[in-house]
Amino acid sequence: MTDTNDNEPTSKQPALSADDRSSLVLKVEELIGGYSREDILCILLTASVNAIHVYEEKGERKRIEEGYIKALRFLSAVEEQFQAETPDDPPDWVEQCTAKMMRHVFRAIGRGTEIPE
Repeated sequence: MTDTNDNEPTSKQPALSADDRSSLVLKVEELIGGYSREDILCILLTASVNAIHVYEEKGERKRIEEGYIKALRFLSAVEEQFQAETPDDPPDWVEQCTAKMMRHVFRAIGRGTEIPE
């Protein structure tokens, strides 16, 4: 695991270079690319939470979560400039996707799949 500064590892694991990370992104995309976008988001959601929750100190974990969300929003905004619209999506795709992720969350925490109102 590395901090936001690529030159300062925060654990005993070796730090990945930017090229190594890019290569691994491609491998992960190849691994999960055949699944639905909703399933991919559920997989990445859980993997992200698992990676963040190795930090035991709650304040540190909260700062990492906030930084992760901030980075996700920023990268998404930048990437959006280069992505074409997908007219084949049903009009309620966002709601369907969000509902599937929330069912995944409730199943993961042992609360079944019913999403409370």
